[in-house]
Amino acid sequence: MTMLAVKNFFMPEKRVDSPRFSRMPEALMRSIRRRSLRVKRTKSLVLVNEKRKSDSFVNSQEWTASRGVTELRVGVLGSPDSGKSALVHRYLTGAYMQEESPEGGRFKKEVIIDGHSYLLLIRDEGGSPELQFTAWVDAVIFVFSLENEISYNTVSNYFNKMSHYRNSAEIPIILVGTQDAISESSPRVVDDNRARKLSNELRRCSYYETCATYGLNVERVFQDARSGNTGPQPVERRAVPFGRFIRFS
Repeated sequence: MTMLAVKNFFMPEKRVDSPRFSRMPEALMRSIRRRSLRVKRTKSLVLVNEKRKSDSFVNSQEWTASRGVTELRVGVLGSPDSGKSALVHRYLTGAYMQEESPEGGRFKKEVIIDGHSYLLLIRDEGGSPELQFTAWVDAVIFVFSLENEISYNTVSNYFNKMSHYRNSAEIPIILVGTQDAISESSPRVVDDNRARKLSNELRRCSYYETCATYGLNVERVFQDARSGNTGPQPVERRAVPFGRFIRFS
Protein backbone atom coordinates (compact mmCIF):
# COMPACT_ATOMS: atom_id res chain seq x y z
CA MET A 1 0.00 0.00 0.00
CA THR A 2 1.41 3.36 -0.97
CA MET A 3 1.91 6.22 1.48
CA LEU A 4 -0.92 8.16 -0.19
CA ALA A 5 -3.26 5.24 0.22
CA VAL A 6 -2.31 4.93 3.89
CA LYS A 7 -2.95 8.65 4.40
CA ASN A 8 -6.35 8.46 2.73
CA PHE A 9 -7.25 5.39 4.79
CA PHE A 10 -6.49 7.04 8.16
CA MET A 11 -7.28 10.67 7.19
CA PRO A 12 -10.05 10.62 4.60
CA GLU A 13 -10.83 13.95 2.97
CA LYS A 14 -14.02 15.64 4.13
CA ARG A 15 -16.77 15.98 1.62
CA VAL A 16 -17.69 19.60 1.02
CA ASP A 17 -20.26 19.06 -1.68
CA SER A 18 -22.90 17.78 0.70
CA PRO A 19 -25.99 20.03 0.70
CA ARG A 20 -26.02 19.94 4.50
CA PHE A 21 -22.51 21.39 4.81
CA SER A 22 -22.79 23.81 1.91
CA ARG A 23 -25.96 25.39 3.25
CA MET A 24 -24.81 25.81 6.87
CA PRO A 25 -22.16 28.54 6.34
CA GLU A 26 -24.47 30.65 4.17
CA ALA A 27 -27.30 30.39 6.69
CA LEU A 28 -24.91 31.27 9.47
CA MET A 29 -23.67 34.31 7.56
CA ARG A 30 -27.22 35.50 6.98
CA SER A 31 -27.92 35.17 10.69
CA ILE A 32 -24.78 37.14 11.54
CA ARG A 33 -25.73 39.88 9.08
CA ARG A 34 -29.23 40.18 10.54
CA ARG A 35 -27.83 40.35 14.07
CA SER A 36 -25.30 43.00 13.01
CA LEU A 37 -28.05 45.13 11.46
CA ARG A 38 -30.12 44.90 14.64
CA VAL A 39 -27.14 46.00 16.74
CA LYS A 40 -26.46 48.94 14.41
CA ARG A 41 -30.09 50.06 14.52
CA THR A 42 -30.11 49.84 18.32
CA LYS A 43 -26.90 51.86 18.59
CA SER A 44 -28.29 54.49 16.22
CA LEU A 45 -31.45 54.86 18.30
CA VAL A 46 -29.41 55.18 21.50
CA LEU A 47 -27.19 57.84 19.96
CA VAL A 48 -30.18 59.81 18.70
CA ASN A 49 -31.84 59.70 22.12
CA GLU A 50 -28.67 60.74 23.90
CA LYS A 51 -28.19 63.62 21.48
CA ARG A 52 -31.72 64.84 22.09
CA LYS A 53 -31.20 64.74 25.86
CA SER A 54 -27.89 66.61 25.90
CA ASP A 55 -27.62 68.72 22.75
CA SER A 56 -26.08 71.57 24.71
CA PHE A 57 -23.42 69.34 26.24
CA VAL A 58 -21.50 68.05 23.26
CA ASN A 59 -17.97 68.55 22.05
CA SER A 60 -18.23 71.25 19.44
CA GLN A 61 -16.39 70.32 16.25
CA GLU A 62 -16.53 73.82 14.78
CA TRP A 63 -16.57 75.86 17.97
CA THR A 64 -16.71 79.04 15.93
CA ALA A 65 -18.51 82.21 16.85
CA SER A 66 -20.96 84.03 14.65
CA ARG A 67 -19.55 87.15 13.06
CA GLY A 68 -20.11 90.21 15.18
CA VAL A 69 -20.60 88.28 18.44
CA THR A 70 -17.97 88.89 21.11
CA GLU A 71 -16.36 85.79 22.61
CA LEU A 72 -15.83 85.19 26.32
CA ARG A 73 -13.29 82.44 26.89
CA VAL A 74 -13.45 80.55 30.19
CA GLY A 75 -11.09 77.69 31.04
CA VAL A 76 -11.92 75.03 33.65
CA LEU A 77 -9.03 73.24 35.37
CA GLY A 78 -8.94 70.40 37.89
CA SER A 79 -8.02 66.77 38.43
CA PRO A 80 -10.24 63.98 37.01
CA ASP A 81 -11.85 63.57 40.47
CA SER A 82 -12.51 67.27 41.04
CA GLY A 83 -16.14 67.32 39.87
CA LYS A 84 -15.44 69.87 37.13
CA SER A 85 -17.27 67.94 34.39
CA ALA A 86 -20.41 67.75 36.53
CA LEU A 87 -20.10 71.47 37.23
CA VAL A 88 -19.93 72.35 33.52
CA HIS A 89 -22.70 69.90 32.63
CA ARG A 90 -25.02 71.33 35.29
CA TYR A 91 -24.44 74.87 34.07
CA LEU A 92 -25.10 74.00 30.42
CA THR A 93 -28.01 71.60 30.79
CA GLY A 94 -29.48 72.09 34.26
CA ALA A 95 -29.02 68.37 34.90
CA TYR A 96 -26.59 66.39 37.04
CA MET A 97 -24.05 64.06 35.47
CA GLN A 98 -22.23 61.75 37.88
CA GLU A 99 -19.52 60.50 35.51
CA GLU A 100 -16.45 62.64 34.96
CA SER A 101 -15.01 63.26 31.50
CA PRO A 102 -11.24 62.63 31.74
CA GLU A 103 -10.61 64.03 28.27
CA GLY A 104 -12.47 67.27 29.01
CA GLY A 105 -14.29 69.06 26.21
CA ARG A 106 -15.12 72.32 24.48
CA PHE A 107 -18.54 73.87 24.76
CA LYS A 108 -20.35 77.05 23.83
CA LYS A 109 -23.37 78.93 25.09
CA GLU A 110 -24.92 82.23 24.13
CA VAL A 111 -25.30 84.55 27.11
CA ILE A 112 -26.74 88.02 27.64
CA ILE A 113 -24.76 90.50 29.74
CA ASP A 114 -26.08 94.03 30.28
CA GLY A 115 -28.39 93.62 27.31
CA HIS A 116 -25.62 92.52 24.94
CA SER A 117 -25.19 89.07 23.40
CA TYR A 118 -21.94 87.15 23.87
CA LEU A 119 -20.74 83.70 22.94
CA LEU A 120 -19.39 81.98 26.04
CA LEU A 121 -16.71 79.44 25.12
CA ILE A 122 -15.99 76.94 27.90
CA ARG A 123 -12.85 74.83 27.69
CA ASP A 124 -12.85 71.95 30.16
CA GLU A 125 -9.19 70.94 30.08
CA GLY A 126 -8.42 67.25 30.43
CA GLY A 127 -5.00 67.77 32.05
CA SER A 128 -2.60 70.44 33.24
CA PRO A 129 -2.60 73.88 31.55
CA GLU A 130 -0.27 74.25 28.59
CA LEU A 131 0.96 77.41 26.87
CA GLN A 132 -1.80 77.45 24.26
CA PHE A 133 -4.54 77.08 26.88
CA THR A 134 -3.05 79.77 29.13
CA ALA A 135 -2.74 82.26 26.28
CA TRP A 136 -6.31 81.53 25.12
CA VAL A 137 -8.32 82.07 28.33
CA ASP A 138 -10.02 85.26 29.51
CA ALA A 139 -10.78 83.70 32.91
CA VAL A 140 -10.06 80.42 34.71
CA ILE A 141 -12.13 78.33 37.12
CA PHE A 142 -10.02 76.03 39.31
CA VAL A 143 -12.06 73.12 40.67
CA PHE A 144 -11.34 70.63 43.46
CA SER A 145 -13.45 68.18 45.44
CA LEU A 146 -13.91 68.85 49.15
CA GLU A 147 -13.67 65.12 49.84
CA ASN A 148 -10.57 64.49 47.69
CA GLU A 149 -7.14 65.55 48.96
CA ILE A 150 -5.40 64.89 45.65
CA SER A 151 -7.73 67.20 43.75
CA TYR A 152 -7.06 69.93 46.33
CA ASN A 153 -3.28 69.67 45.88
CA THR A 154 -3.65 69.57 42.10
CA VAL A 155 -5.02 73.12 42.06
CA SER A 156 -1.73 74.60 43.34
CA ASN A 157 0.28 72.55 40.86
CA TYR A 158 -1.85 73.69 37.94
CA PHE A 159 -1.79 77.32 39.08
CA ASN A 160 2.00 77.32 39.38
CA LYS A 161 2.39 75.80 35.93
CA MET A 162 0.03 78.33 34.39
CA SER A 163 1.99 81.14 36.04
CA HIS A 164 5.10 80.05 34.13
CA TYR A 165 3.38 80.88 30.85
CA ARG A 166 1.53 84.06 31.77
CA ASN A 167 1.29 86.61 34.56
CA SER A 168 -1.54 85.30 36.73
CA ALA A 169 -2.52 88.87 37.62
CA GLU A 170 -3.81 89.23 34.05
CA ILE A 171 -6.27 86.35 34.44
CA PRO A 172 -9.46 86.55 36.53
CA ILE A 173 -9.55 83.40 38.69
CA ILE A 174 -12.31 81.64 40.60
CA LEU A 175 -11.76 78.74 43.00
CA VAL A 176 -14.54 76.15 43.36
CA GLY A 177 -14.86 73.40 45.95
CA THR A 178 -17.39 70.77 44.90
CA GLN A 179 -19.24 68.57 47.35
CA ASP A 180 -21.27 66.35 45.05
CA ALA A 181 -19.75 63.16 46.48
CA ILE A 182 -19.74 64.01 50.19
CA SER A 183 -21.51 61.41 52.32
CA GLU A 184 -21.08 59.45 55.54
CA SER A 185 -18.82 56.99 53.75
CA SER A 186 -16.96 59.77 51.91
CA PRO A 187 -16.64 62.70 54.35
CA ARG A 188 -15.28 66.15 53.75
CA VAL A 189 -11.49 66.37 54.13
CA VAL A 190 -10.82 69.99 53.10
CA ASP A 191 -12.12 72.40 55.75
CA ASP A 192 -12.94 76.10 55.43
CA ASN A 193 -9.54 77.29 56.66
CA ARG A 194 -7.63 75.29 54.08
CA ALA A 195 -9.95 76.45 51.32
CA ARG A 196 -9.43 80.08 52.44
CA LYS A 197 -5.66 79.53 52.44
CA LEU A 198 -5.75 78.18 48.90
CA SER A 199 -7.86 81.07 47.64
CA ASN A 200 -5.32 83.50 49.12
CA GLU A 201 -2.50 81.67 47.35
CA LEU A 202 -4.41 82.12 44.10
CA ARG A 203 -4.25 85.95 44.41
CA ARG A 204 -7.11 86.23 46.91
CA CYS A 205 -9.55 85.00 44.29
CA SER A 206 -13.26 84.40 44.85
CA TYR A 207 -14.18 81.03 46.31
CA TYR A 208 -17.41 79.08 45.99
CA GLU A 209 -18.60 75.77 47.35
CA THR A 210 -21.01 74.19 44.90
CA CYS A 211 -23.19 71.15 44.52
CA ALA A 212 -23.92 70.12 40.93
CA THR A 213 -26.45 67.58 42.22
CA TYR A 214 -28.80 70.39 43.27
CA GLY A 215 -27.32 73.20 41.18
CA LEU A 216 -26.39 75.35 44.17
CA ASN A 217 -24.03 78.23 43.33
CA VAL A 218 -23.29 76.76 39.89
CA GLU A 219 -24.86 79.64 37.97
CA ARG A 220 -23.09 82.23 40.13
CA VAL A 221 -19.68 80.71 39.43
CA PHE A 222 -20.07 81.18 35.70
CA GLN A 223 -21.72 84.58 36.11
CA ASP A 224 -18.63 85.83 37.93
CA ALA A 225 -16.29 84.14 35.45
CA ARG A 226 -17.89 85.69 32.39
CA SER A 227 -18.17 89.15 33.98
CA GLY A 228 -14.66 89.18 35.42
CA ASN A 229 -16.01 89.69 38.95
CA THR A 230 -13.40 87.53 40.68
CA GLY A 231 -12.01 89.80 43.37
CA PRO A 232 -12.53 89.68 47.15
CA GLN A 233 -16.21 89.50 48.12
CA PRO A 234 -18.14 89.34 51.42
CA VAL A 235 -18.63 85.93 52.95
CA GLU A 236 -21.93 84.30 52.03
CA ARG A 237 -23.46 81.45 54.01
CA ARG A 238 -26.43 79.30 53.09
CA ALA A 239 -27.97 76.14 54.51
CA VAL A 240 -27.88 73.24 52.05
CA PRO A 241 -28.36 69.44 52.30
CA PHE A 242 -24.62 68.69 52.49
CA GLY A 243 -23.47 71.55 54.69
CA ARG A 244 -22.52 75.16 54.04
CA PHE A 245 -21.86 76.78 50.70
CA ILE A 246 -19.52 79.70 51.12
CA ARG A 247 -18.06 82.37 48.95
CA PHE A 248 -15.19 84.26 50.51
CA SER A 249 -11.84 85.76 49.70
